[in-house]
Amino acid sequence: MNSTPTFGEALLRIAPTDIFIPKRLGLYFPDKAAALGRLMAAHGQRTPITVRAPLLVSDQDKNGVPHEGKPWVLVTGMHRLNGAIIVDLPHVFALERRHATEADALDEEASENLDRREQPPLEKAIFIHATCEAAKARLGDASQQSLAARARWDRVKSGAIRVDQALQDDVNDASDTMSLAYGWADSVAEAFGRDKRSIHRALKLHRMIIEPFPEMVQALSDHPVVGSNAAQLKVIADLPGENQRRAVIEALRADPELSAEGARVQVGIAGAAKTGPAQPYDKFTGQISTGWGRLSVPQRREFIARIPAMLGSDDMKRRLRDLLNEELGDAG
Repeated sequence: MNSTPTFGEALLRIAPTDIFIPKRLGLYFPDKAAALGRLMAAHGQRTPITVRAPLLVSDQDKNGVPHEGKPWVLVTGMHRLNGAIIVDLPHVFALERRHATEADALDEEASENLDRREQPPLEKAIFIHATCEAAKARLGDASQQSLAARARWDRVKSGAIRVDQALQDDVNDASDTMSLAYGWADSVAEAFGRDKRSIHRALKLHRMIIEPFPEMVQALSDHPVVGSNAAQLKVIADLPGENQRRAVIEALRADPELSAEGARVQVGIAGAAKTGPAQPYDKFTGQISTGWGRLSVPQRREFIARIPAMLGSDDMKRRLRDLLNEELGDAG
């Protein structure tokens, strides 16, 4: 019989090198770890990490030695632990999780990372997906829902249903499962950023970017223009073809100043409003989009004053006016 996870009675002082770090859910940001290490060295460690005793079956290295021979396994606090290692702290403060299964540790890591801060979109997608999976496991229907999801996406590949329809079914299942598992009312879920729309956005990023390109996720999250911009990431996720998405991500990795729209053009994919092949002039419109994306807000405001003269004819000016009125809901 499984016991409910509890914390140990005492706050532990553990040498960082005595803690084994298993495969993590989240992305690792070395600069963040280094900054936390410096803060802990200067002001002390304000929040303890969480550790557990090793599980002899699963926490083994390639030679079958449990947890690399270390007496502790990390549950939460990867950046704090790595920060302590970077600045060579002699110990970290930790709470011991007792009677915790691997699923409990996964659930705790996902919950801590979701609730502690606003995350970059890709990292948030990883943790929302993990929370959904933990909820399924808690209800004991993970395998059944996994089979249903696999069948849905097989139908997508065969052309029987659209990507958006399969995603919406995934979202409905996930949202209903999380509500049953955790008893969340809609208002509570929305306060945590886990309403159905948030789940839809996160699971779409997970399905269309994170799952097919795990080796590229960290670099994409670090991209100065696209990594923290949900709208830019949506441009990539909206591409139906996996090869198209891969090509766009590779173009972004090669150019830290490129926008997602600019990358689409660069690899020969037509704009979002087009259904036909790329046109010769797309490279020029792509340059305009990319250049605009590189301007700061004050620079954009300054440049706007030049646009009427650049338009030339009154017909083009009226066209711009009409488009702006549509965008603003005829507010002016």
